[in-house]
Amino acid sequence: MEFSSAQEYLQVFHVPLLEEVRAQLHQALEKSISGQAAGHITTVIRKIVKPNPKKVRDEDKSSKKILEFNLPPKLGAKYSDLILFCSKKPRWNSKRECLVKSDVVFVLGSVVYASKTTSKVCAAIYVEDGDPLLTELKVRWRVWHVVLPGVGLTPARRIWEAINMPFGFMEVLFRRSVIHTILQIDQQISPNGTDHSVVLPQTEEGAKTLRCVEDYSNYRGLNESQRDVLKSVLAALLSEDARPHVRLVQGPPGTGKTSMLASLISVLGCLRIRTLISAPTNAAVVEVSKRVMRFFDVSLHKEMSFGEYSRIQAGSNGCFSISLSSIVLLGSKERLKAEVDGSMLGKIFLHDRVDRLVYALSPRTGWKATVKSVMRFLTEAPELYEAQDADAQDSDEGQSKSSAKGRKNRTSKKEKEKEKEKEKEKLVIRYDSFWSFARESMIELQAQLQKTSTVITSELPSCHIDTMTSNAMINASNLMANLVNRMPVKAPLEATTWFSTSTTTEETLHEMFSSLSLSNKSPANAKMKFVQAREALLEALKLGPGCSLFVTNKNPEGRVPSDLRAMCLENAILVFCTVSGAAGSPQMVESAFECAIIDEASQLVEAETAIVMRKKGLKQLILVGDHKQLPATVISKVAEQCGYRRSLFDRLQMLQHGCRHMLNTQYRMKPTISHFPNSQFYEGKVKDGPNVMSPTYGHSLHDAAAFGAYAFLDCRHGAEVLQQKSWKNPKEVEVVTTLITALGKVCAARNIENLSVGVISPYLMQVEALKQSLSRQVMHQALQVEVKSVDGFQGNERDVIIFSAVRANQSKNIGFVDDCRRLNVAITRGRYCVWIVGNAATLSGGGKTWKKLVADAKARNCYHALQA
Repeated sequence: MEFSSAQEYLQVFHVPLLEEVRAQLHQALEKSISGQAAGHITTVIRKIVKPNPKKVRDEDKSSKKILEFNLPPKLGAKYSDLILFCSKKPRWNSKRECLVKSDVVFVLGSVVYASKTTSKVCAAIYVEDGDPLLTELKVRWRVWHVVLPGVGLTPARRIWEAINMPFGFMEVLFRRSVIHTILQIDQQISPNGTDHSVVLPQTEEGAKTLRCVEDYSNYRGLNESQRDVLKSVLAALLSEDARPHVRLVQGPPGTGKTSMLASLISVLGCLRIRTLISAPTNAAVVEVSKRVMRFFDVSLHKEMSFGEYSRIQAGSNGCFSISLSSIVLLGSKERLKAEVDGSMLGKIFLHDRVDRLVYALSPRTGWKATVKSVMRFLTEAPELYEAQDADAQDSDEGQSKSSAKGRKNRTSKKEKEKEKEKEKEKLVIRYDSFWSFARESMIELQAQLQKTSTVITSELPSCHIDTMTSNAMINASNLMANLVNRMPVKAPLEATTWFSTSTTTEETLHEMFSSLSLSNKSPANAKMKFVQAREALLEALKLGPGCSLFVTNKNPEGRVPSDLRAMCLENAILVFCTVSGAAGSPQMVESAFECAIIDEASQLVEAETAIVMRKKGLKQLILVGDHKQLPATVISKVAEQCGYRRSLFDRLQMLQHGCRHMLNTQYRMKPTISHFPNSQFYEGKVKDGPNVMSPTYGHSLHDAAAFGAYAFLDCRHGAEVLQQKSWKNPKEVEVVTTLITALGKVCAARNIENLSVGVISPYLMQVEALKQSLSRQVMHQALQVEVKSVDGFQGNERDVIIFSAVRANQSKNIGFVDDCRRLNVAITRGRYCVWIVGNAATLSGGGKTWKKLVADAKARNCYHALQA
């Protein structure tokens, strides 16, 4: 197919996208026919209003209306969720189809607001002013039955907006962006797929940087195919002669794709090349961002970023270290909460970063307020203590006065001496009490100073805080920590004098020196060091480091800017988000990037890729994926037949796009496991890495079972059972449970402390049956067993993988189990063992790839027929 313009190219996706949304809604309605979502929930439309005209497109001004009503919060209505209003309770037949009657009114809307604290919900509908439907909706106190299918329009809306750019902007984009390359206009396609960007002319500084990149690749232990990706990407970005283009990087299972990406992203960040790193799912984004954050995790053996390496090893001044403030992770707090809370990702998650900065920059709670509190405490600690203790002292004195009156005239000399001793004891107690108060207060203030200074100096964009201010804040925080360390645990004599309001004079210093002993631990020496540290801290704080941030004539208090989130995003060099999230806000839609990376690009429909392709200033789009693994998920069979499921990665691979790479060394699977997928799916082009070739790789599981590292277990006596439009095989459940029990015994016999096991099945009913069966077993504590579908395991790996194929029938019908891409994913997740449980006759007769797999297993003595 040929396209005359960018507009024509993008319009091809209009109808398939709408059909896919229709199919998603239809499927969701089928699943929601029971319980609260099937129309049992009722509501009354409280009012109908027109939206703010400034926020509505011209073509929608006459039709868009906002309905306000109440829904139980437990329904979990969210922004962009589709919602169906029915004038009567809907009925469903045995095929889960809605029985539509002529007198029933249906209104489909989209949630635009859902309160988190009340039941108030607002939804947008599109009804023209004169439409009779509007009259129906305006009937007061009319009861409407509500169906909330759980389908959100946000992803589809973002794709729609990406493929519906204004015509003029499209043509400019067409001539100046990667779309030009995608449409193959004036594109020189190399028939053998070689990439010539490494020979592009470079400046002297560019050539020096490329040499440093090659050295860094060696330091990181990258193989030749991984190094080629880094060199080619950087050569194209550094050359002034390179045109905007698309680059493909195919990463077969276990070939170190994520490690290569982390190295590449480190280089791009240190060279200040603004890069968008995205993927179809949050899980894939989190995986890459976690690897990049290892450069900052001091609890690990610290990995050196490209900037640190280039300065230390090559003496290059053209690179910078990646700072936390230059990295942001975008996404929903609800969906990323489990990943970001308490982890390194929390440091770059934009939602949390803004919260931390608001607190640290606040004149009332942050750094500025803490500096004032510290200075006041260092000069007024005794007075602050007295003020705090005044109420307690008053109550104590009131009680003692009444008893003292009776003893006043009967006090003997001996009793007077006792009173003096008691006064001395009270004084010691008094000093102890003050010192305890002082230490606790100082420790608390020090923690607050450290917390706020760390947030500001590491997370505030560098354009808003200069190096001198940052260093001064860090220095003040360090001086405070030093001062706290100078405070002995036991209260010294005359403790209050340590916080004297007078500065250290020549006379006081003379007194201190005159009372010094030879021991560094003497009280006088300790006091002198404390006073000196106190004076140094006061001097540092008097300069007010960081206290003038954001202070202007209009903002004399230096209040936190309202656009703090936008500032953080605007100044970020590396931005991590899902592909849909790349259009998550007007600012992101308009953000410019020199480079964009899409991981798992083969799981993304081509239309959605347009969200990233339209980014301003984009010089290079890097698609990383594997068209031999799982494709994008498309519900509509009609859309699939129209080619909507195909990814841009797939299409360019099919066209033998000239700028493509393949990672060719796998470091995951034992050679026995990698043999079949390599020969069947990758034409034998993937080599086994030295680690998996080592005899010690997975040695603890050597001969763990009679089946070895790779096996096909023919479950000939099993039978498939249809349940809720899905399949299960009870006999295979029994076999898998037995295998895992046997693994537990191996762990016990060989003292294996940790063994991860993945159980995979293509059918949800089989997944549930496996989970139930395993939950009834007493597992060995070393086993970490996880049961998921094939889709749930893409991108993951385990020590042992057990795959249950399920299908077993006389007609040799195996459904989507015949998908060779699903099979490839399923059998390439295991490091040391992969055991396939299935009916050989059914699978061999149902698919060519399965026939080859069974034949290969028999040829290599990996086939085992199970007894009944």
